[in-house]
Amino acid sequence: MNKEVSKYKNNVIASKKKHIYSRLMDYFSLFVVTYLLFTIFYSIGARLPVVNSISTELKNKSGEVAEYIDSTHLQRLNEDHSSLLSIDEGAKQYVLNVCKTSAYIHDLTFPIKNSEGIYEEKTINENETFAYNASEYNLDTLSYYFKKFKKEDSSLNTYIYQEVDYKDDIDTYLYLKIMNLDETKYVSSDDSNLLAKGNGISRFTVLNLEETNNLLRYYKEDRIDTSTYDRVFLSFISACKYGIKEVENKSSTYLNLLSSYQNTYQSLTLSIFIIYLISYVVSYLLLLFIMRLVSKEWITLGQKVMGLAMSDYEEMEPGPLNIVIYNVINFILFISSLSIAFYFTGMLGIFTLTIVPGLTLFTLFVPLLILNLISLFMPLFTKNHHNLSTLLSRLIVKDTKDFDGPVDIIESEEDGREKTEDRSNI
Repeated sequence: MNKEVSKYKNNVIASKKKHIYSRLMDYFSLFVVTYLLFTIFYSIGARLPVVNSISTELKNKSGEVAEYIDSTHLQRLNEDHSSLLSIDEGAKQYVLNVCKTSAYIHDLTFPIKNSEGIYEEKTINENETFAYNASEYNLDTLSYYFKKFKKEDSSLNTYIYQEVDYKDDIDTYLYLKIMNLDETKYVSSDDSNLLAKGNGISRFTVLNLEETNNLLRYYKEDRIDTSTYDRVFLSFISACKYGIKEVENKSSTYLNLLSSYQNTYQSLTLSIFIIYLISYVVSYLLLLFIMRLVSKEWITLGQKVMGLAMSDYEEMEPGPLNIVIYNVINFILFISSLSIAFYFTGMLGIFTLTIVPGLTLFTLFVPLLILNLISLFMPLFTKNHHNLSTLLSRLIVKDTKDFDGPVDIIESEEDGREKTEDRSNI
């Protein structure tokens, strides 16, 4: 099939700036159209039974993971079981419980602010302290995990710290090694009040009298010295993080639940990615054929706006193969706009989608973004102002408004050629 001479044969190669501007316009116009279609397609797709069932299953799996974490007592669920409380919230509650337990053991009262904003001293009941039902550790979340939960789970039942086994001395393991407590800040093991009212709780959960009074002042909003509060707070954070890390790395139950959750999550991210891919394909073809109908040429929106057109290396009209290669490369490069779309929709988790084992969408798109940037700025340092798409498709982008020589000379040359051709046909 013979090609026709390009009508832009005598037009100059488009400037570097026009190349880059048209490229940016193509990239972001495609992103906008895709984003709009995606919001429509996603609202429809999310209601499809197959996607809806995956979403429901994922919610259930997430609930199972949260319930298991709650069962360790290292992090607790909120009242309506909709989410886990932060570690800081757990630390605040732990310090309060330590304060009440210590005050209870020392026969001290606890300050409570009344409706008028005045603090009143209140007697502490045993059920507000660690001493209540002590063997079950109802209020002592750290002891519950390290002395009960951990011991009853075969995958967690180890008390080795720095190559020393503390299985028979869990208090040392927890309070002195993990929490790094200062023994002098707590009552002695033979303290008479501890023995009389403690119901066997660890001495490391009861501050000495001086520290207890210092902590009580904190709850009276006397914050001149917060050292006791800070020390107990941070020691809880340290132990809690240690326990959480242990659960995440060793608990067979947690790892199985997490694996099941991740498999379901992968299914959901795949369905979302497919919806976006459909939106992208439709958008790309829509813009491609609309521009074909409008301009009667295979050019992009950015090229149309910037007054550009294309010819091949021999100054002939681009052939079908050139056009196909050009658009396939553009299609691959421009799909990197997916990252912008999922940023705005808050769906960045889509990048954890595993394409093949060891290759996620994120690891695929990072080099694609880099390649896209290289292609964008290639006109600045290539001879014919090529980007990656025009280079591989062997096309040259011409400026339809600028010529190699004066327009009247070019037109007269073309007229002369036409007349010569006419005579040769006689």
